[in-house]
Amino acid sequence: MNSKKLLSENRLLNARPANSELYVHGIPSWIVVFLRFMFACAGFATAYFSIRSWFQMPLPAQALATFLVPAFLAISIWTKLWKRTTKFLGDKSGLYFPNNSLLVLDIRGSESDEWLHVPWAKITNLRVAREAGDDNAACLAFDVEVTPQERERFFKHVGTPQDMPYPGYSSSAVYVAYADFPPSPEKTLAILKALSAG
Repeated sequence: MNSKKLLSENRLLNARPANSELYVHGIPSWIVVFLRFMFACAGFATAYFSIRSWFQMPLPAQALATFLVPAFLAISIWTKLWKRTTKFLGDKSGLYFPNNSLLVLDIRGSESDEWLHVPWAKITNLRVAREAGDDNAACLAFDVEVTPQERERFFKHVGTPQDMPYPGYSSSAVYVAYADFPPSPEKTLAILKALSAG
């Protein structure tokens, strides 16, 4: 694997880690397959029922069907959209975070396959908290020691916990929150604590 050392002692990787023993935090693959299948079914069902009653449909309904059919089918087959389901990876050496372009969809932007490896020594305060924002969801939260450049490239689109700042917090850390389900934040916390213990 091609990697480059950064000033922070974190490592920049030019490709997704290929270790077979990695913990993958994100939407499980079976849910992704199910969602893609449901979007495809919605596209075909909309096409079928629209064709059957096309001439009885008012013009706005025809326009809506004309938009929805290709939209549903495009969502189901567009692989670039479904690559953004992994939030981070983990193993006994630390956590791996994807570049921002792998977290959000930007049709104009160029996708980067960079990953940042952060050793466990730079990840602290693993906990279950509440994510800041409207939904107030339970989340996995922790602090990550990174440079300002790493913060901009790898954590710009990651949520933050409500319990920040707490007494004794470090201004050089990023406070991250992952409210993804499944697995539950409690289960993910147990997995990460076991990995960090070696």
